[in-house]
Amino acid sequence: MADAAPAKEYTLQPILAVSTRWDSNYFYRHADESSVVTWLVQPGFRFAYQAARTQAEFGATLDGTMYSGDDAELDSFVGWTAGVDVNSRPAEFRRLTLGLKDMLMYTRNPDFFGELRKSTSRELYKLNALTPYAEYDFDRFRTRLEYENTITRYDDKDAGEDSMLHKWSMKALYKMNRTFEFGPRLKAESISYDGNSDDYKGVDIGGVLTRNGKFVDLDGGIGYHKRMIDDAQDSDLDAISWQLDLQSQGTGFRKTKFSLSLLGDINDAATENGYYSTFQMKGTVERKLFKDVDIGVNMLCAWDDYKFTDRNDDTWKLGVTAGYAVTSWLKLVMEVSQQERDSSLDVNDYDNTSFTVKLNYIP
Repeated sequence: MADAAPAKEYTLQPILAVSTRWDSNYFYRHADESSVVTWLVQPGFRFAYQAARTQAEFGATLDGTMYSGDDAELDSFVGWTAGVDVNSRPAEFRRLTLGLKDMLMYTRNPDFFGELRKSTSRELYKLNALTPYAEYDFDRFRTRLEYENTITRYDDKDAGEDSMLHKWSMKALYKMNRTFEFGPRLKAESISYDGNSDDYKGVDIGGVLTRNGKFVDLDGGIGYHKRMIDDAQDSDLDAISWQLDLQSQGTGFRKTKFSLSLLGDINDAATENGYYSTFQMKGTVERKLFKDVDIGVNMLCAWDDYKFTDRNDDTWKLGVTAGYAVTSWLKLVMEVSQQERDSSLDVNDYDNTSFTVKLNYIP
């Protein structure tokens, strides 16, 4: 008699977060700073499904946002955040994995634009980042094809340029052993704007490696990134693109978690033709002090060299967090952070101090 197929599992959990945040310079202005308090209520749910060859997760929240403070221009609004992550291995091709990730949101938080696009805009926008992928596992090789389509749409057409970004990537990794892989990779990109910014296309050719260790996981890569800009001068940009990511493993560090990311590249999007090459360093450290108390430190440093101008920016951010599990289902999190940008053009300088208090319902 054949073995019974594994049972399908479903999980549906409600989630809720309530937070307040104070910013000393909410709009990241060089002058005329506005102190703003943001109140945020986020009810939602998380759904997970698992079967023999398929895994799926879906989560969504409504983000009720209200403001108080110096700036009277900010109106309350209801935003939203949703994400899906699905992967499946067809029965006929057990070495093949097909997957789909999607992130959708309606917000005015510029942090979601990504690490290579350090926008300070506080305008309301919709973002949809869709990423299908396919991965095939040979005996000694693993190949992955991925496509990313990111659409940005502003509520106020005078506040920002709508854009559509396409990215394609392919890599083939050779398995040296159970923990170490390396191989070539190829990336291609194109972006189009509905405003005055110039469209562009680009290609990035290089190699990558991964190392899964007992204490630390490592991901790295290096390549040559060339970008062709569609303007009257047919300007081109090029740079050596590289990245190195380190992530601690729980098997080696039980009470401490840390990560470190180093990155050099050309920025992802360039509204108003603000192209720059960037070097970034980002890190986090988290430590569990007691059973119900943990603390953390996060930092970001970035050095941006703008092309076709004399502008250079140095930006840094430092945050300290503390978490306390009030009960088995309720956690209190507090964060204090300082962020500054020092630019060769003084009008682009800013500094902002923020303080956040957040309550998370843990199902």
